[in-house]
Parts: sequence; structure tokens; C-alpha cells
Amino acid sequence: MSASRSFLLTSLSCACALGRTAAEVLVHARAGWRGGMVPFADDIPGRSILFGKVPGDLPAISEAEYDMRAKRLLLHAVGQFRPQLDSFLKR
Repeated sequence: MSASRSFLLTSLSCACALGRTAAEVLVHARAGWRGGMVPFADDIPGRSILFGKVPGDLPAISEAEYDMRAKRLLLHAVGQFRPQLDSFLKR
């Protein structure tokens, strides 16, 4: 039987159209900020929709076959709690 390890989740990671960190999201949500909403041309001529986009640059992935936005978002999110994750994994 393998030993199980338990942990208490004490870190939060956040990235969305409202900001790149939980603190930014909170501030922007309270202020009604919509800067992360960008127009996107739809397939219907003369019409566009708003699309939420995480503001700013995301981490680069050097291997072209793995370089996609979802994976860059994941790297950004994990980077926010990486020190806590590393500490947990060393136990």
C-alpha cells in the first residue's frame, strides 16, 4: 500500500480578461473594468462580438509543436504558485 500525502491548498492562480493575477481580477471587477474585452470579427458581415483575452504577454514555449495559447496560459497560472508547488514536491 502506498503512503498518501495530504496538503492544504493555500495559493490561488488566476488569469482572465479581468487581469493576470487574483489581485488584478478583484480590483478590475470591483471597478467594472472591461479592458480585457476585445472586439472579434464574426463570420456575419458587419458584426463583431466581444471576446475576453488575458492582457499582456504570456510565457514563451520554445518547442513549436507545443506552443499554443492554452499551454502558455497554463504556464502563466502555474508560475503564480510555483514556489509553493516546489516546496510541496520537496517533502
